[in-house]
Amino acid sequence: DDAIHLADDLAQASAFTWVNVELALALARLGVPVTMQASTVSPTIEAETRRHLQPLLVERPPIGGTQIKWSHYWPRHLHLELNGRLNAEFFVTNYRFGSPGREPWDYWLQTLRQNGRLKLPVSEFCAEVLAQVGVPAAEYAVLHHGYSREILEVEPPPRTGGRFRLLTVTNSHDL
Repeated sequence: DDAIHLADDLAQASAFTWVNVELALALARLGVPVTMQASTVSPTIEAETRRHLQPLLVERPPIGGTQIKWSHYWPRHLHLELNGRLNAEFFVTNYRFGSPGREPWDYWLQTLRQNGRLKLPVSEFCAEVLAQVGVPAAEYAVLHHGYSREILEVEPPPRTGGRFRLLTVTNSHDL
């Protein structure tokens, strides 16, 4: 069974939703069997994209195959169960943690070390954080998402002098 199920709820306007939608549609275009959890779809998803998503939405998550969710401390992600033959979670963070060996310690990070799921950090930095909190290297593989298509729509600022230009790319419109 090579089907992939992206388990997260699509109702929230966040990068988790947007990445899942783009990934699901790309997999579907490649002919990979992919499903997503039927839910209210965020109004930030364009109508045409929603139309392409519709055939991928299922009311009940399948049993088996590969199931993937986002690892996050938000309860809707943290407590989401997966029932695949292979269970994985995307992992993203933008900070390192203090002293992971001392108590009390972050509940979310404790679950990362104990839940038995394959971790898919989205950058080398995120992989380093997993190593820092004690996740063995054999339990994660970096999955680079690439670029955001929106970058092509951004008008470069006029150059006002100086010898170099610094480009900072962030997702500041996310929660």
